[in-house]
Amino acid sequence: MGILKKSIQAYLIAVSVFIILTFIVALLIRYTSFKEEWSFTGIIVSMAAASLFLGFMEGKIVGKKGLMTGLLSSVIFVLIILVSIGCTFADFFNPEHFNLTYAIPVVAGTAGSIMGTNSSK
Repeated sequence: MGILKKSIQAYLIAVSVFIILTFIVALLIRYTSFKEEWSFTGIIVSMAAASLFLGFMEGKIVGKKGLMTGLLSSVIFVLIILVSIGCTFADFFNPEHFNLTYAIPVVAGTAGSIMGTNSSK
């Protein structure tokens, strides 16, 4: 039960990091000379950073099989973000919104989990 509680805390922290980084990207676009076309790239970068952090925490929590732990936790994290965005800003969930670009946060989370697993030894 302790692993589940720590995993839920890791997801909540990762979502909080994602929200904070997204607000920072929004402020940069609003108050600096960043172009609005870069907003999707900013979202992907903030999602990758939060996913890397989540993967690191999950790797430390589980302590073994870093590649699979990070891959699974990152996929779940990206799906949580996409479903919540889809439910918030759209009338229905559209599978066409899945893009190959979302593999970047998954790879970042996998790398973070490998680092977290290796740091726990």
